Amino acid sequence: NVCILSFRSKSSNNRVLHQELSKMTVLEKKTLAQSLLEEVAQESRSFPTKSYDEFDNPFNTRPPSYLGKEFQLHGTTVTSALNPRSWSTLTLHSRVAITRRMVSFRFSFPLPTNHSGLIAGQYVSVRIDSRTGKDEMRFFSPVSVPDDPKFLELVLRFESHGIVSEYFQNMKPGDTIECKGPCGGFEYHPNTLDELTLLASGGGVTPCLQIIRCIMADNSDKTKVKLLYYSDTVDEILSREELDGYADNHLEKIEIVYSLGEAPEKWTGEEGFIDKEMLDKYVTKNRNEKHKIIICGGPTMSFSCCFALKSLAFLSQQVFIFGPFGTDPVKRIYGNTCALSQHDCLAE
Repeated sequence: NVCILSFRSKSSNNRVLHQELSKMTVLEKKTLAQSLLEEVAQESRSFPTKSYDEFDNPFNTRPPSYLGKEFQLHGTTVTSALNPRSWSTLTLHSRVAITRRMVSFRFSFPLPTNHSGLIAGQYVSVRIDSRTGKDEMRFFSPVSVPDDPKFLELVLRFESHGIVSEYFQNMKPGDTIECKGPCGGFEYHPNTLDELTLLASGGGVTPCLQIIRCIMADNSDKTKVKLLYYSDTVDEILSREELDGYADNHLEKIEIVYSLGEAPEKWTGEEGFIDKEMLDKYVTKNRNEKHKIIICGGPTMSFSCCFALKSLAFLSQQVFIFGPFGTDPVKRIYGNTCALSQHDCLAE
């Protein structure tokens, strides 16, 4: 007789709630009751609505920014390889297994270009022609920096045997995909934030890696960045040597914290999933919109981190979540009428 809690369900399972409440002490119940009363009071108040509220994902307060087919960069006219309204054929240049379950794919652009056309943090849509004859599409966050003139690099973590996963596993140099973008994501711009905290789990680290690469490549960018990164094992940490190099050589600019599900002997980092205790220990108590906290992981991680951040008094508008569930964790934990993060840090 198993009770299942669904994060997507619109109604509560009262039997499960009563079972959980019966496990709590009187003090824990009082604390929970106070928290619920505060949430009711918050949801009862009216908040001014922002423009572009008609979009499905409130994080995307307007369509993703597109730099244009041609645009100016550092006084030079550059050409975008990708377009959000049309598909471009990208050819696999090389593939490299970087962990037991993760593979890096480097795709070459179809025409001479000197920029992907993306802003750091934006993701793309990939389309393949599956063996069923039906197009299959997925969203991916590139790890290559946007101004790479030749390649778009995607890192895939193979955890399933889906159609797209199998297609990529069988790809060899010369094979193609179709790609368009930008399609969404968090748009990072240098020197618009004082601090950026990235919470990542497993393969969800890919947008974090791209943003970190952009920050570290720009000596004029004074944004301080911190990455809390959970991995099942030490061997599954993506680009650890690169990340450690940044942290060792730029102590004033970046901090990297690893946490493992299975820690080896003499491991000096953290252990276990990212939780409230870990966030309290490492996340700077800078509670304003110049400190953005980005969560990149599955739904369980997103809900648990969001709950922990609220209990630590971080603001709802500080939190941005990558993934198809978008604002769901933020609204369910902070309240349906809470203020939401912008997807563009220029708009904060």
